[in-house]
Amino acid sequence: MSPHPRRSARLWQDLEAARAARRTVLLTGQTSDVLVHPATSRLVRLPELLALFAAEHGGELVLVDSRQGCRTLSPPSAPCPQRPIARRPAPLRELLAALDGDLDGRAGAVTILADWACLELAGDDGALLRYLLEVPASPAASAGHQLVVVFRTGEPPAQLTGMPGFALVRVGLPDAEERRFVLSETDRRCPVPLEEGLDIDSVAINLGGIDSDGLLRCAHEARARAPLGAERISEIKAAEIERTSAGTLVVDRSMAPNGLAGMAGLRLYLESCRTARMPLGAILLAGVPGVGKTYSFRYLAQQLRLPAVVFGQLRAGIVGQSERNWQTARRCLEATAPAALLLDEVDLMGLGRRTTNLDSGVSDHLRTGILELANTCAESGISFVMATNNPAGMDPAGLDRCLVIPCLHPGLEESVQIMALAAEREGWSLDIDAARSVLAGRDRLNTGRHLVRLLRRAARHAASEGRAGRIDGADLHSADADSIPLTDQPAQEYMALSALALADSQESYPWVAAARLGETPEVPAYVRPFLDSDNNLDHAAMHVRINQLQASGHGFQT
Repeated sequence: MSPHPRRSARLWQDLEAARAARRTVLLTGQTSDVLVHPATSRLVRLPELLALFAAEHGGELVLVDSRQGCRTLSPPSAPCPQRPIARRPAPLRELLAALDGDLDGRAGAVTILADWACLELAGDDGALLRYLLEVPASPAASAGHQLVVVFRTGEPPAQLTGMPGFALVRVGLPDAEERRFVLSETDRRCPVPLEEGLDIDSVAINLGGIDSDGLLRCAHEARARAPLGAERISEIKAAEIERTSAGTLVVDRSMAPNGLAGMAGLRLYLESCRTARMPLGAILLAGVPGVGKTYSFRYLAQQLRLPAVVFGQLRAGIVGQSERNWQTARRCLEATAPAALLLDEVDLMGLGRRTTNLDSGVSDHLRTGILELANTCAESGISFVMATNNPAGMDPAGLDRCLVIPCLHPGLEESVQIMALAAEREGWSLDIDAARSVLAGRDRLNTGRHLVRLLRRAARHAASEGRAGRIDGADLHSADADSIPLTDQPAQEYMALSALALADSQESYPWVAAARLGETPEVPAYVRPFLDSDNNLDHAAMHVRINQLQASGHGFQT
């Protein structure tokens, strides 16, 4: 048996078990997809696969479809059936009832494929459902004939799945090995054009969540239009995520970052994981608001060539719906991995310190789900990025499951880089030396968000002076004079120091990471009092300062 079609091999085994137990099979999931015959590794559709299954057991397949009637389906290698069965189109219930007589006294077991049952079960006053409930005790079942009921859309009704005599069999999505096999088969017949740097293996890994039909369409599109590349793969995955997640996941399609200034701890971690060829796992970006945590996530997703996914509608007012929403999102994420996922304000979304539960257990269920995802994301291929402005308010169980990367205020050169990148995105020219001079004269904390606002005010001033898109020193000085300093600097310091206190390695400290990246380290003024001559952090002294800020009302209430 080929090692590749594991999905089809599992399906084959499930059919074997149901046949041995004389159970009616309720077949759901990816029932319309191209499958791989376990023995021959041929690409086949479900009816042909079942015909091969029936032939292997010395029987035949009768395909029952209300749109096409009844007909016997035999694989080319199988002997001709003793007496072909054929009936004109009619309701599925009528065709199955008539088939009982056709099978009476027939030699050998027959597999009956009742296709598209989902379209008729909701109608006909429940006649088809009542018929199916009686199948396990019917003479045909006693004679060894097996009924397979196919649901092309939706799930079988609970009245069937909860009854003895029925086996629910789900056709899943192809795993990475099967995706590689399908692409290799089509590549062998006619090579799939790929962009430079990609091969069939990497494409198969990155097209998680795409069924075999989708893979064949990708191959056809690449041959007909343009080579398949990372950007197109990300688009295909993004569309599949939004199609299958039922609104619980959303793909962030914001403008792709043109670089990342600062955030040395995150950039160093990304570089080290790439070098070691290790998954990123669960990361917590902790620190002050406005320094670019969400932007950094988009950068990370871009660098990994993955869609940037955020949670959509999870919480719901109906009891149990929030849990179902979470399970839907989780299944979709795991099916479409690899992917990059952001959970913003994670302290408010389930991983805050535990208090009295007043929402019927919804927060507890979400907390459990998030913790489970953080535990398994690395092996699932999910880069799980969480973000918080309130690191001191995090549940210790959540902190224990992720790498904390402190996000502090940018230094002078990082601030200049932030403004330069923002100007480049807008297509503006910026006097870099003037920007450095203006920012060096600011005796205040900066955040990325405030720096971009400063740049936009300068751009408006330049436009009013007849120099639209050309920002010079006069524009920057005018914008700076109009700026109001941050009034909550002690609170900003509290959040930044609280984030530093949670880091579990020195390479997460921005100044250490910058030095290891070959950049000039910049240490915020509020951190310098706690550094010795070797730039080691005095945690005891820093915690004294954190407690002082908390006591004076500048910290979050936890």
